[in-house]
Amino acid sequence: MFTAAGVRAFLDQGKFVIMSGRWGSTAGHLSVVIGYENDGTFWVHDTYGAGTDGSGDGAQQNYTWNYIAPAQMWAA
Repeated sequence: MFTAAGVRAFLDQGKFVIMSGRWGSTAGHLSVVIGYENDGTFWVHDTYGAGTDGSGDGAQQNYTWNYIAPAQMWAA
């Protein structure tokens, strides 16, 4: 199920989630969601960089669902 609750359910099963989204910008890209917090935020390895700044080091970023602005997801 493609909702914040659905993503949390996959993570609870020990899976990671590859997600496409806007990530706070107008250009979308893929990143890996690896966990979540009780406040509703998600831990993400952002492929574009920390805070989508293009730095290339986006390991373990904490983003809200609205910031991610998800479009598609895949769980493995």
